[in-house]
Amino acid sequence: MRRKFNYGEFVVLNPLQSRYDLMPGRVLVPLYAATNDGIYRMNRRKRLGGFAAVVGITLGIIFFAFVAVAGILLVVFTVFSLRYPYVSPPYLSAYLIVVLIGVGLIAGLIAGSVYAITKLVKAARKFGRIANTLEGELIVSWNSVKTIVVTNMR
Repeated sequence: MRRKFNYGEFVVLNPLQSRYDLMPGRVLVPLYAATNDGIYRMNRRKRLGGFAAVVGITLGIIFFAFVAVAGILLVVFTVFSLRYPYVSPPYLSAYLIVVLIGVGLIAGLIAGSVYAITKLVKAARKFGRIANTLEGELIVSWNSVKTIVVTNMR
């Protein structure tokens, strides 16, 4: 029987004991947890995938925020450069057209960055829920347990 758990609903039976337990051999050992129903084998792959997705999304949000801020600064510097154009009068109209096209492109870049940030925030909420839950498979129910012997206590 499979079931989803939130943190606080279970007690981990075989936690990592030290930083050296993060070696691949130890990480591949299944995680067992005790709940009110019995003992479950937890599936950590989905949670790690959700965590990796949230990290990637966070980096994307930081990147697009940087792009939006850089675009805003470019627009501000362009507007200030329009106050004192060092262009001779025959080329002034071409200069203004190029500047307006540039401002339009930068404004589109800013709008696209804001849109990307809102989409990434929605995706982060979805993957954040995945990263905060664990799925487990019931191995032993408490009805079938007669005695418990503690072999190692830390």
